Amino acid sequence: MTKTKTLLTLLFIAAMMGSCSKKNENKSPDDYKTLIIGTWKITRIIQTTYIDGVKTKEDIKGPDEVGEGVITFHKDGSVDPSTDGSSTYSIEENKLTINEGGEDPVSEVFDIVSLSKTQFDIQIITEFTVDHKANKNVVQQTFTKIK
Repeated sequence: MTKTKTLLTLLFIAAMMGSCSKKNENKSPDDYKTLIIGTWKITRIIQTTYIDGVKTKEDIKGPDEVGEGVITFHKDGSVDPSTDGSSTYSIEENKLTINEGGEDPVSEVFDIVSLSKTQFDIQIITEFTVDHKANKNVVQQTFTKIK
């Protein structure tokens, strides 16, 4: 599996796992587009599961448990790692979309929870029904800027 697809897979798996809530510090999308440029390392994943509106599980993975996931956002809208140079990202409002081209195109949309010069948090919420009960998984990922 390519590095890009591996990272997107990690992001997706993390998204299926949980979250906590923070405010996005009232930054504008233009601020996000500038602040996100650089190289970031994933440092924490929080996965929270709710069953019928009740928090039933929270799993927190720190720096020693999340692996070596590194992603670079470039000013031209490209993102690394990318095996064929076709990975891109875009930001609209507080949504970060990562698109992986190639033979099996994949797009993931994340909510930007917070973004500063040194750290950003994104989350994805997956809602589903089991036994006629509303359930959801909220996954929040924290990245720290390394370049």
